[in-house]
Amino acid sequence: MIFSFQFLSTPLACVKGGFNQSLLLAYYFKKNLGKSAPELQTHWLRRIRATRPQTELPLAERLVNMDDAFETSLEVQNHQILLLDDVMTTGSTLNAAARCLKEAGASSVGALVLGRKMWDSFEDGIY
Repeated sequence: MIFSFQFLSTPLACVKGGFNQSLLLAYYFKKNLGKSAPELQTHWLRRIRATRPQTELPLAERLVNMDDAFETSLEVQNHQILLLDDVMTTGSTLNAAARCLKEAGASSVGALVLGRKMWDSFEDGIY
């Protein structure tokens, strides 16, 4: 099987507990794809701005917290990118990363997440 995409993990501002869970997920994803899997491009996307942890913020702040938090290599030009992350809640982190990759010339950007947190509409003020 030949893969037409390059894959990246969502970079963390700082690594908690001695490991980057998104990078670990990406490593095992690649391992399970086998020998024909594309290389994990760890240097194509990096965090350039410290942000408050998304888990500490209300919804309205989460939606803008990740704006301009990433920088990408020009190596992404004309590549299809698959971003891997552990959990998606609002999608703000993935959207900010995807926007950065597209602005740098990636032909397309998709995402694969291990878990999806659904908002409690009453708790978060969404009806």
